[in-house]
Amino acid sequence: RFAPEALTMQYDGRTWTYRERELTNLLLIGVDWEESENTVSRRYAGQADFLFLITIDWENKIVSTLQLDRDTMADIRVYGPFGDYTGIQKTQICLSHAYGKSDAQNCENTVWAVSRLLGGIPIDGYITLDMSGITALNDALGGVTVTLEEDFSSLDPQMVKGATITLRGKQAETFVRGRTGVGDGTNAARMRRQKAFMQKAADLIAEGLE
Repeated sequence: RFAPEALTMQYDGRTWTYRERELTNLLLIGVDWEESENTVSRRYAGQADFLFLITIDWENKIVSTLQLDRDTMADIRVYGPFGDYTGIQKTQICLSHAYGKSDAQNCENTVWAVSRLLGGIPIDGYITLDMSGITALNDALGGVTVTLEEDFSSLDPQMVKGATITLRGKQAETFVRGRTGVGDGTNAARMRRQKAFMQKAADLIAEGLE
């Protein structure tokens, strides 16, 4: 872990120093939960199904990204049913979002877990998006175009393996969230789709800024 005072760490016989003033870390949190739930605490607050760290290196003008598997075992802060802090538990990092008294605290718990997992580096800001909001993002960009490496026809007859399509409406959510009955059904495969979608979306946003 980085030493909190100087943000340095020892690894492989070398001393590494975090360039705090030159880097900005932003965490994108995709929350997967049932829309019918009206509570934001305990396990009903949903899980951090998608974790995407964006690092901006202002000195070298480089933007780097790191996608974290929702099933990564990590330390998270746990709270009781009345919001009382009960301690730290090692479990799936996606569950870090499931505890807290408010939406903000749920997100702060996830930020804390990611920072701790990555050696204590600071997370300068976060953006939270309900996974169902992928549809709105996709449509606002005019549709993200992807090539389907898996077959989604059991969920949408237009989404057959090998097709290159511009996602419309619920197709975007199906693409980034679909798991049961899609390919090998693993989270690893879904992560690849999520990353591909975000990269394509980022390209469209960049084009709009030109």
